Amino acid sequence: MNGPHTPRTSPFAPGEPYCRACGEPAEPNPGAHTRCAHCGLHLHHCRNCMFGTASGCLLRLPYRWPTAGLPGQDCPSFLWRNDAIDLAQRPADLAAWRDHTAATTD
Repeated sequence: MNGPHTPRTSPFAPGEPYCRACGEPAEPNPGAHTRCAHCGLHLHHCRNCMFGTASGCLLRLPYRWPTAGLPGQDCPSFLWRNDAIDLAQRPADLAAWRDHTAATTD
C-alpha cells in the first residue's frame, strides 16, 4: 500500500483475466470479439473492465453506450477489473488515464 511518502508508480493495476459472468480464466489481452471459452460471452466488455460500474464508465468515455455492438467492446481504455483494489480512484488519476488513452489512439 502506498504510504504518504511512497511514490505512486501507477494508479491502475489490471486484475487477473477471467470472465466475470462464469469465472472461467481468460487470455490477458482480449480483442473486441474475443469470447469466453466456457460461457461464450464477450470478454472485452464493461462488465470485465476496471472502469466499468453499474451506473456507467468512471472515465466517462462514449464506448459505454455504443451505437452498435456491446458496451466497451471497442474501448481503448479496457483494463481487467482488479477485485483486490478499491475502485474509488482519485479524479485526477481518472482524467490522466482518459487523456493518455485519447493521446495513444489518435
